[in-house]
Amino acid sequence: MSIAMGLLATLFVGLRVWARTYTRIKHGLDDSIVISAMLFIYGFIVIAVYRGGSGKHLAANLMAEPRVFSRAVLYLSVGDILYATSIALLKASILVMYCRIFPLRSMKVGGYSLGVIVLMWWIAVCLLAIFQCRPVRKAWGMSTTEGTCIDKGIWFTSVAVPNIVTDVAILALPVRQVSLLRLSRARKMAVSGIFLLGGFVVIVSCLRLRCLLDLRGGEDGDFTRLVACVWWWSDVEISIGCVSACLPTLRPLARLLVGLFRRHTMSNRITDGLNNVETIGCARSRHPQDMTGNGVESCEHLGDEGAPTADLNLRQGHSNEVSTVALGNQDSHLQS
Repeated sequence: MSIAMGLLATLFVGLRVWARTYTRIKHGLDDSIVISAMLFIYGFIVIAVYRGGSGKHLAANLMAEPRVFSRAVLYLSVGDILYATSIALLKASILVMYCRIFPLRSMKVGGYSLGVIVLMWWIAVCLLAIFQCRPVRKAWGMSTTEGTCIDKGIWFTSVAVPNIVTDVAILALPVRQVSLLRLSRARKMAVSGIFLLGGFVVIVSCLRLRCLLDLRGGEDGDFTRLVACVWWWSDVEISIGCVSACLPTLRPLARLLVGLFRRHTMSNRITDGLNNVETIGCARSRHPQDMTGNGVESCEHLGDEGAPTADLNLRQGHSNEVSTVALGNQDSHLQS
């Protein structure tokens, strides 16, 4: 699952870079930030794939490896730092893109304000992940080391709730500006829909928070089995967040695909029309083969009233021989 989500994020970042190159638009700061975020996403995926004992019952893990609980907590703490860094960079990329698309004072004030909040959130997450216990090594030693640790419920809630709030604020930030654009209602809805597709990230963040709260039981709560849910939703959140950050930049790709579809459809229509068209001023019909076995095709030239005025018999294999057939009841005695 982690690898699949990483490939999805990589695909959309690649399409974003291609769209910039295709339209000959200079790569901006938001593009560089997204690419930087991918490095931390890859790091998170590596930790997620090789996490210790996640998804298995704690009792079974302890029988195989007594320190598996400490190792799982260590991986989760490192994963939190990589997760927070990826999310912060993706949000920064979106805010920079907003300020570039809507170079208005109100947008810049809102973007910079949210950027500062995201930065403070990232610092808080990193500090909590590192200094969650006193002494620090107790986070990895648990029962074998004396000391105190932050309540997991407070830790997880203080990390997830601000993340969800900033997600909603970032999604709502461009809605006002889009409503002021001189576009048709359909196009406004389409543009707003692209930005609001990130709303799925908010739903995933809420699901991740629920999984985090299930970990409050510690060892009694079967930590190594329940933490798999956290890893899974974290993978989905950062990957879909990357997709959402890239979607607004993929309009050139959408226009190219629509153009190719239209040309393909038009080509099919033209081909069908040519198969059904009749020669201008000429109605064609097939006749049985003549006495020599050659098929005969007649071409009746239509007059002003649509009535046939002449019948030209074209014998296959004798294209140079044309016999004229007179119309009407003419007297055959004209021949001498």
